[in-house]
Amino acid sequence: MKQVELVESFAEAVQVPLWEACKKRLRETLDPEDYQTMVQPLRADERNGKLCLYGPNEWVLQKVSMDLREQVEAICQEVGGTGVTLDVKLTPYDETERWNGSAKPVRSGHAKREPLYRVESRWTFDSFIEGRANQLAKIYAMQVADKPAFEHNPLLIYGASGLGKTHLLHAIVNRIQESQSRLFVEYVTARDFRQEIVGSLRPSGGSSGRFRDIEKLKAWYKSIDVLLVDDIHFLAEAARTQEEMFSIFNELLSANRQMVFTSDMYPREIEGLEERLVTRFLGGQAVCVELPELETRIAILLTKAEEQGIRLEDDVAIYMAERIRTNVRELEGALKQVYQRAKAMGRRLDKGLVGETLRDAFRIAAVKLSLESIQNCVADYYRIRRTDLLAQTRERRIVMPRQMAMYLCTEVTDKSLMEIGNAFRRDHTTVMHARNRVSEMRHINPQVAEDCRNLLRELGNI
Repeated sequence: MKQVELVESFAEAVQVPLWEACKKRLRETLDPEDYQTMVQPLRADERNGKLCLYGPNEWVLQKVSMDLREQVEAICQEVGGTGVTLDVKLTPYDETERWNGSAKPVRSGHAKREPLYRVESRWTFDSFIEGRANQLAKIYAMQVADKPAFEHNPLLIYGASGLGKTHLLHAIVNRIQESQSRLFVEYVTARDFRQEIVGSLRPSGGSSGRFRDIEKLKAWYKSIDVLLVDDIHFLAEAARTQEEMFSIFNELLSANRQMVFTSDMYPREIEGLEERLVTRFLGGQAVCVELPELETRIAILLTKAEEQGIRLEDDVAIYMAERIRTNVRELEGALKQVYQRAKAMGRRLDKGLVGETLRDAFRIAAVKLSLESIQNCVADYYRIRRTDLLAQTRERRIVMPRQMAMYLCTEVTDKSLMEIGNAFRRDHTTVMHARNRVSEMRHINPQVAEDCRNLLRELGNI
């Protein structure tokens, strides 16, 4: 949450409080919906020649700063008779108090109610296997769980299916219910939300009998302290559902309630999702969960095996993780397959058994992510030719894509450095340098990090 501070002295002769005068003018000039979502949530404090405006969250503040800055300054100059400048600072407020320098996020005081949908109690932050690919998403999710509506509101977690997004949502719910039980938390999938909307619009009400009409449904969702919606890509093409989601979103945001969403893809890539919803989903913090790197895949296999009482040797886990590079679900499925085969045949779970059981899966994975397919994917992404990656040129527009392609080959295939080098007509030391270079740049250069995320997502869909 942030503060918009308008700093300047104003004429003492002003009879109407400055902010009230601003609000009156803004109400006359703005669209009612814009006034409700941008102006109404603001709180004002006027003293010592200062007008301080407090916004409940980043989205509201951003809209005020971008869309209303000049208009508010002009009104203040006209009413106060002096120039005004804007200063943006991070400051939460409590809706029940005037600003005192240490305000807290808004919390509702309604009695505890039971949510409509349940979450898995075993899906916690402790049971979430962390790696470079999902570390930031976990950090943001934990911050939201510990301090709802303080920052990252809304929080959007996106990435391919089976990478742990739902686990993080359930972990948020479990943490809040354990440490802040007075808050009303609701987790729902977008598909279920859509069905609730359809049911509430029928004359006889929803088939489950939860909501007799749409107004009761909206009243329920608008009273939630923390709303988590899974798989928002299922809202695509559902015009009425998107309309109600938009309304609920604005109400919760204005009331300073926390929202968390997940999606299998970046919202702007979802066809049939209205622009106004896209901007709201992206109005807070968006974080991508990427394909797990080798170390994380090994850790996932060993952890799942331990949970299920399966004896899995480290070398076997490495053998499987090197060849299954997609997501957690496929890793779990592969582990179950080899375990069931070993039990049925009375054999030891070793590399030989794994190779026999997962032969087709390994073959398909190897074909899908060949070195050539990675080169083609990278070339298409950077709009160059594959032959450019193999040429001896040192042009800047080619060097980075070539290094990125080499890096991805080391990350998502089991090929040796020498094999990768041969594919690029280089030696293995060049590949090693490229791998280290991109790995370092991902953490300091946002564009490189974004390119890497996009390419990993594309490779996951090949």
